[in-house]
Amino acid sequence: GWSATRGCLEVPGGACLPPGHGSSCETWDSATSECSVPSPPTWCESEWCYVNASVCWRPKVVSTVFPDFYYSYATCGYLDDYTESKHSTALQGRRIRISYPDDSSSGFTLVTRDGKKVGSFPTFMQGIFDRFHMKVEVVPVSQKSTERFPKSSFTACVHEVALNGTDLCIGNFWSTSQRLLMAPFTTEVYQDTFYLVAFTTEEAGILGTLASPFRPFQPSLWLGIVGMTVLASLVIYFLERGKSNFREGVMLYGASRSVYVGSRSLLQSGLAWDAETLGGRIMHLTFGFFAMIVIASYTANLPSFLVAKA
Repeated sequence: GWSATRGCLEVPGGACLPPGHGSSCETWDSATSECSVPSPPTWCESEWCYVNASVCWRPKVVSTVFPDFYYSYATCGYLDDYTESKHSTALQGRRIRISYPDDSSSGFTLVTRDGKKVGSFPTFMQGIFDRFHMKVEVVPVSQKSTERFPKSSFTACVHEVALNGTDLCIGNFWSTSQRLLMAPFTTEVYQDTFYLVAFTTEEAGILGTLASPFRPFQPSLWLGIVGMTVLASLVIYFLERGKSNFREGVMLYGASRSVYVGSRSLLQSGLAWDAETLGGRIMHLTFGFFAMIVIASYTANLPSFLVAKA
């Protein structure tokens, strides 16, 4: 509270804050005991002020002295080194529980040797633990998390963090949407690169180029398509023989004309004549469906064989 004898605002810890403390951008901490040393922290010469959290859009942090107040260095044009230093102080000597997933398949990032986890990630994290003199306890991933995600020890380890069974999972994790919903991740250390590989063969000059339109189907399938077209055309001819499409005449001429019309129907993806008999109409529908399947399959496969090389 306010001290009339000292003319300042006394706060827990014995500090005495001057009137108007934090009301404007100033170096309010420059006269504190923490800054009255030969090599003061960087935040001692940084300006800050209290802000209205409901309208201030710049970075701000709740005050530990006045819990209803927020302070902001960014509002005064400075970075917040003070809060970061307090985080570092809070980590000193803290106990932390860590867990590991199974060994990684991407190089020397996380492997097991002599029953101990080693690799680039454990080494990196151990450096952080040593810097802050943290007490590390390795805890296994619980059976509940393992049973929940039996196909991925990495996801099971993240789940263990969500259950508060461990504080930190160490490994080269992919930050998938499923895992991000369970627990926060650190910033990315590195990224995996994926390549789409399409195998191609060299074209044999002009002949190879001309043969490209025939590559979507194997030769045996082309033979089957031709055979089916000829067979269907001949059946339609004998069913429709003597009707308006195929009047009585030389059989060889009528049969060959039917094969021609059937081939044209396949290429045009549409029937080139009308049937008059019941059997002919059934064959028309059957051949029309066959032609639709052939054209659709051919069209879907053709672009991959005609794509130009980059």
